[in-house]
Amino acid sequence: MDSWFVPLGLAWAFALVLSTPATAQLTEGNSRLELPNSHLNEPFENPVFLTGHGAYGGGFLKQSGDWGYGGAIIFRPGSPINIFDGLWNWTTGMVVQVDFLKVPDGGDITSLDLILRRYFNNRGDRKTEVNIFLGIGSGISEIKRPDAHDIAGGDHWSILAEAGQEWFFKPTHMFFLKGQYRWMINAGRTYRTWSVLVGAGIVWP
Repeated sequence: MDSWFVPLGLAWAFALVLSTPATAQLTEGNSRLELPNSHLNEPFENPVFLTGHGAYGGGFLKQSGDWGYGGAIIFRPGSPINIFDGLWNWTTGMVVQVDFLKVPDGGDITSLDLILRRYFNNRGDRKTEVNIFLGIGSGISEIKRPDAHDIAGGDHWSILAEAGQEWFFKPTHMFFLKGQYRWMINAGRTYRTWSVLVGAGIVWP
């Protein structure tokens, strides 16, 4: 009995030390000592989706809205293409989006955006994932208006924020609904637009 009691006691004491708050503080900030992030029940590689969408929105100074359309390439967390591995740890994907929106005064805004999209817990099941997301990004926007003589030419930076939800029908299809806010400055004027986007996508390639 004594032959195994001592090793068992030492192992128990060692486990107790590792579980103390002091040990947790020592590992904090040291990636080599921290436990790996848990991604249980998550695939290690998600597909890339090619999507198209319809939109309805306008400027905040006008009561009425107008229609728009566009498309995007969505790199979900763990997709074969990532800027850096940290996106997987943050459950963050990348979106390259082209967005066209008519504005009520007869003009239109065309934008090319790069968005970082943070996904939250799956609210669906094994057959259909339902993910809420928040995103922020930046893009280049071209503004065309009837009073073009008052607008500086060229492209202009814009900043956007988004919130929405994706329905991911494994393994090849997805559907999404989101709201989007865009802010930009053109020729000393500040423009703010809102839009609601509804779209669908398929795995690409």
